[in-house]
Amino acid sequence: MHDKAVGNPTNRRCSRCGGELRFSHREYVSRGLQAVIRRCGNCGHSERDAPRAHVSNPGRDAGRRRPALDEGAPRNPVLDPETASRLLGPGSNEV
Repeated sequence: MHDKAVGNPTNRRCSRCGGELRFSHREYVSRGLQAVIRRCGNCGHSERDAPRAHVSNPGRDAGRRRPALDEGAPRNPVLDPETASRLLGPGSNEV
């Protein structure tokens, strides 16, 4: 699954046992560079690819929207004001 995302057209083999290398994670190398780490499915040996420029995925967080800071706490339809005041304790007028 991950091998296609990092551009691995061929099945790479482990230098120790000959097992298939699979994508494990990306490692920060230096400013703007990352290296792909691949781990052998047989012996667990890991190999690091040559560092490459970081490729961002602009569509990854496109649908996520966070409320502005001045909007306050999110509305909670489960708690009505009466229940909220009971949970906060006697003498509390916060709601």
